[in-house]
Amino acid sequence: RAVSRTSASGGHVVGVDRSELGPARVLPPGRTRHDDPLTDAIFQNIEIRGPLSVASFWREALTNPTYGYYHREDVIGESGDFITAPEISQMFGEMIGVWCVEQWSRLGRPAKLDLVELGPGKGTLMSDVLRACTAFPPFMDAVSVHLVEISRSMRAKQASALGLSADRLPANFDDPPARTKYGPRIMWHDTFQNLPNCKRENPTLVIAQEFFDALPVHVFEYTEKGWREVLVDINLPEEDLEEEGNTAAGDKSTAGAEGSKIAAQESDDEAPERAPFRFVLSPGPTMA
Repeated sequence: RAVSRTSASGGHVVGVDRSELGPARVLPPGRTRHDDPLTDAIFQNIEIRGPLSVASFWREALTNPTYGYYHREDVIGESGDFITAPEISQMFGEMIGVWCVEQWSRLGRPAKLDLVELGPGKGTLMSDVLRACTAFPPFMDAVSVHLVEISRSMRAKQASALGLSADRLPANFDDPPARTKYGPRIMWHDTFQNLPNCKRENPTLVIAQEFFDALPVHVFEYTEKGWREVLVDINLPEEDLEEEGNTAAGDKSTAGAEGSKIAAQESDDEAPERAPFRFVLSPGPTMA
């Protein structure tokens, strides 16, 4: 929960009280190592900070600057994990391009228009949109393109699709201007919040193809104590199986003890692999 206090200098300080989340975990060496470095990074994050919100876990899994899913090379297309409409047929982007021209016309054909795409993938959709729009030169003279993309590797693919070099991609109006092979000026942004770099007086059209379904969300569950946030915690392993015979009779044979060890090992081998994380409920209200 949020707490506030007055500092020694008389200023107002706001912090987060995490006392109800329990003490920090101290696990045996090796428990925090996994084959997947992203899993390891999140695991250690939870060890230090405590359980994460589903939104924080989701965001880290997708956008971790080193291991995040969208920072991998080929996740979209035939060689990747999924294919979206722009990768199947250019007609999809061309129809959206015609729609953009229609909306611009309905707005009174303004002299300046910002065209924003959220999560532009490989740049295929924007390339198809702009190619279709070349049939309408007044629209192309008015439009500026803004791509919201956090992944540097995906930015390079988008630049290639739009006829630019990935060596230096403009991110604001102070950078040297760059233009797509179709003509309009283009800029990249890390987040939607960076878009105020666009001139506010310009009308804006936003394209978001299969973007919102990947946005991190907070999850809540209604309990007897009211609404509680669902968090992601470390999935601690069960206690090691006790060896049979060590407690029942003091002088069991070595063979019996060894037999119990083998049985425990066989039980572990047959058990499904334990997931590294689990869902838990917050003990009280959270900042979300």
